Amino acid sequence: YGLMSGPAAFTQGSAGNYTISYAPGTLAVTPRPISLTVADQTRTYGAANPTTSGFMLAGSGLVNGDTLASTVAVTSSATATSNVGSYELTASSADFTSGSAGNYAITFNDGVLAITPATLTYNAAPVSIAFGDPLPALTGTVTGFVNGETLESATTGSLNWTTPASQNLALGVYAINGSGLTAVDGNYHFVQAPDNATALTIGTAQMPENPRPTLPTLPPVVPAVVSPGLDLLAP
Repeated sequence: YGLMSGPAAFTQGSAGNYTISYAPGTLAVTPRPISLTVADQTRTYGAANPTTSGFMLAGSGLVNGDTLASTVAVTSSATATSNVGSYELTASSADFTSGSAGNYAITFNDGVLAITPATLTYNAAPVSIAFGDPLPALTGTVTGFVNGETLESATTGSLNWTTPASQNLALGVYAINGSGLTAVDGNYHFVQAPDNATALTIGTAQMPENPRPTLPTLPPVVPAVVSPGLDLLAP
């Protein structure tokens, strides 16, 4: 911008003793420095990355009523298959709802994208037995895999199903719990399904029914026939 000078002010002497020529100068308006630090975010393993984030504004601040949108667009090198851990969360532009980005020298500081483990659930198959009966083989499934992974590709160890119950325990319901697995790269943590707590039922033993005795077959009763005038009494 042009910078015009006005009359010179003499602190000693008189301006009338001089022939003064005034030449315009230049006023350089430089961008106002501000910084935007991306807010940290968290997502689970296998989920999509966030595309926007909040931020913290620092530096000289906004002036002249300029305002920023409440979020900035962000990107990360993490993908849906990235392992559990911390990754950068980067912004490269800010959206001004009032004012112009060209009036500011913006420094963008990365935030942190924390990827946390997804959840795998042990689901016990329900079992009912009579009191005194031996426990059958316990089974169940593991659910919650992401990224097309399976029990074989995403875990190590051996899947086990156990219960504190025994065949001579009191009547009632008991837990069947899964265990024995470890997630590859720590990408999953394990929980028991709520129904596992009552997956085993020990009920009353069924008593066999007593068969009814078979009665012997008796010959048919033939009624006596009395002829008229026949005296059946002894003399």
